[in-house]
Amino acid sequence: MIRIRYTKSPAACFNYFVADMRLSPTERSGIWMGRACDSLGVVDSGRVSGLHLALALDGYDVDGRRFVRQMPPPEKRRAAYDMVIAPAKSISLAALGGGPGLSEAVRWAFAGATDTAFNVV
Repeated sequence: MIRIRYTKSPAACFNYFVADMRLSPTERSGIWMGRACDSLGVVDSGRVSGLHLALALDGYDVDGRRFVRQMPPPEKRRAAYDMVIAPAKSISLAALGGGPGLSEAVRWAFAGATDTAFNVV
């Protein structure tokens, strides 16, 4: 299942993606994809930190240069999009308990399908 939603508040977006103390260090870092990465100064395979996200939410690139001429009023803003890809339960079960060969193959196939879906979107 693919679910795409957006957040209006930059602060709520930052808290959801970075500041929540229940997140692991891996979950707090992210990967950005798409043509905008070049203009935002994102390199290193799209790896970004919480600081990068905070800057982007305020209209700045990773070097601190403003990339948004004028921010729309808060009530008309979309701070960010969140795309979640979750496998069907049968796929999750196969990935977790399908035996060494099957589990690895299912995880590899799901990772490839997820990468493709993100690139399409």
